[in-house]
Amino acid sequence: MAENLIRRGKNYSARLHIPTDLQETIGRAEVVKSLRTSDKSQAKLLLRRLQFATERLFFIARAGMVDRGKLTGILTQYMEKVLNNWAEKRDQLMESGFDLSETTGAVYLTASS
Repeated sequence: MAENLIRRGKNYSARLHIPTDLQETIGRAEVVKSLRTSDKSQAKLLLRRLQFATERLFFIARAGMVDRGKLTGILTQYMEKVLNNWAEKRDQLMESGFDLSETTGAVYLTASS
């Protein structure tokens, strides 16, 4: 995971590798996206969540359920939606006293997307 989590300035970013069979369609081998946090434990959790979401999108694309011509735009919108969804849920969870540590947060991440 260390190679997928990079620090840029004060915030962390995710480096997501595009599967070989989709690289030509998307036009690149990897995508780097800011995770909008300087907290390493939250960055790790968000990286896992983003990896899970993009792998699901790649599966759907391979199954022919997504127009490959629109895959690049969909990927960008999908990652943005995951990040926004995380920000909303994170605030709600913190208000209710939920522990966002890596071990406890991992349970939350696997429960929903």
